[in-house]
Amino acid sequence: MTAPSEEKTQDLYCPTCNVQVAAKEIATHSALEPDQWVVDFDSDPVKVTQHAFLICTRCNSPFLTRQRFLEVPAEFSAPQDDPEVLFPIPRNFDSEGLPASVGRSYFSAVASFRAGLYEPCAIMCRKCLEAIARESGGTGRSLFNRLQDLKERGVIDGKLLNWADGLRVIGNDAAHDLDIVISESDAKDALQFVEALIMYVFQLCRRFNEFQRRRAENKAANQGVATDGRATAERP
Repeated sequence: MTAPSEEKTQDLYCPTCNVQVAAKEIATHSALEPDQWVVDFDSDPVKVTQHAFLICTRCNSPFLTRQRFLEVPAEFSAPQDDPEVLFPIPRNFDSEGLPASVGRSYFSAVASFRAGLYEPCAIMCRKCLEAIARESGGTGRSLFNRLQDLKERGVIDGKLLNWADGLRVIGNDAAHDLDIVISESDAKDALQFVEALIMYVFQLCRRFNEFQRRRAENKAANQGVATDGRATAERP
């Protein structure tokens, strides 16, 4: 591992500061990628993987990144991709099977949060809640009534209804109360509650249905094998 001879930085998103920062590079470690056939290390290009340890210049939180280079030692080094953040572990939200209206509102809320726009984030969380209620067939004159309808039909349970109603209230406050201030913590919680609702309503139900289908198919296939085996054994 080597310490950089001159100060280098990488532009990285710091989840602690919730802003893009110029993270300071403290040390790096480079190694050849495996399974390379190199005849002359002085002239043949080689693929190198570099890990870098960095710290946030605002809060001193650590980062670990990985980046691949194509280089000829002492001649040139060209990056083959952008640095990949290995730590802190990025929050990757699974959007597979998500209705377009829900996805648009959710990712707008995420973008607002990362830009430090906490009131717009809360408003977009409420809009996402509206989309969830509509896509789930909730009926009623108000969002509150539509959420109650989802609860009565078993789409969400009582705890999720409480979370959803809290999102509805904070979204209303952000949109209509001129004196209210939405904090970073409130916006972060709102996002996490929205994610929990999305996961429960759209993703976990879909995965459970797929799980049940696979089990039924496997059971039918195993019964078929057992039946064929018995028929063969009984054949004179």
